[in-house]
Amino acid sequence: MADYTKYERMIEDKQGRAKHLTDTAVAEKREMTDSEVREHEALYGEISSLRAVVEDLKNEEITDLRERIDSQSHAEARFSEPRSDGQFFRGMGEGEVRTIHGPESRAWSSASGASGMLSEEWHDSVLKYLFEASVARTSGMQVIRTSHTHNIPIMSAYGSAGAVIVAENTAYTEDDPTVTRVQMGAYKFVKKVRVAEEVMADFEYPIEALLAEAAGVAFGQSENTYFISSAGTGTSTPSGLFSLTATASCAAGTTGPTADELIRSVYELPRQYRTKDAAWFMTDTLLGVIARLRATPSAVESLLWQDAVNGEPARLFGYPVYTGTNFGNYAASGTKCLVFGNTKFYMIGERGPLEVKRLTLDEYSTIFAFSKRMDGHPLTSSAFVVLKTLT
Repeated sequence: MADYTKYERMIEDKQGRAKHLTDTAVAEKREMTDSEVREHEALYGEISSLRAVVEDLKNEEITDLRERIDSQSHAEARFSEPRSDGQFFRGMGEGEVRTIHGPESRAWSSASGASGMLSEEWHDSVLKYLFEASVARTSGMQVIRTSHTHNIPIMSAYGSAGAVIVAENTAYTEDDPTVTRVQMGAYKFVKKVRVAEEVMADFEYPIEALLAEAAGVAFGQSENTYFISSAGTGTSTPSGLFSLTATASCAAGTTGPTADELIRSVYELPRQYRTKDAAWFMTDTLLGVIARLRATPSAVESLLWQDAVNGEPARLFGYPVYTGTNFGNYAASGTKCLVFGNTKFYMIGERGPLEVKRLTLDEYSTIFAFSKRMDGHPLTSSAFVVLKTLT
């Protein structure tokens, strides 16, 4: 058996030191010094290398274990039948908590000590439903996995226009860029799924499919609410795009923004963010209004519009348009109606795995309670243009 515990202890020591640096800065109500930032980044570079070593050792151990299990399974195959994912859910005890790990491990670990293997397909189906329901993820926002609170450095200002010419034997012109830090925490999102006793008793019913879709869609919809809409205020919640300060304006009304206002929104986004990763966010109703602008001769080549095809989003000026029921309001005055910006400058942080707990609601139904810890923040407001209606 590979001995990787010493490397895990080294990782814990370095994580403790990195946490001490951030905690000290928070306690003293200050930003980390440059030397602390360098040390913090160096520690996580070493942690990444150590994790790779641990992962390699664990993979060797898992490969060896699988070979032994496979050889034993072939011998015992005719005496036993494999358990389905549905049997794992039905076999959970009341009040029992089990953790669903990510792709690197499909094992259940439970508070009661019970264990087993959950199929890779079930875990992937949860992620499939989550991805399909989450506009935040389908639009290309970055996703990272965190083990503690992260302070992510981001260059918010590049200094002056560029390099300057100096004469020979002349001092360099000092022009430092501005670096700010975005703090990534974790908020607990929960979803309860009620299952009737008849469904639990019917072993032919695919309860695992029901739970996968219910959990995946629920968490995906919550990401739309808190990562994009104004419900994500940044106060006791993640920060949504529609909570950013408005940077452009248009007239309120049922006709929506004009072609000129849409064109202006595109070019108000700084050039370094106006890449293939830029996208629009608005309601379905507003998208329909804009689509009808193609009938207006003054629109620039029908707003360079492309209809949605085969599940791909519609495109406006070559950039994809993503919609949601709570993505702004274009008809009321003084409200934000759309966002245009670079999705790679929004970060989603996932803390730990998905957990599920079985509860008995009453004598005729069962509750499966899912929980997931996440946070989300724009890395810089400069990467987004927010259009607001005039009052």
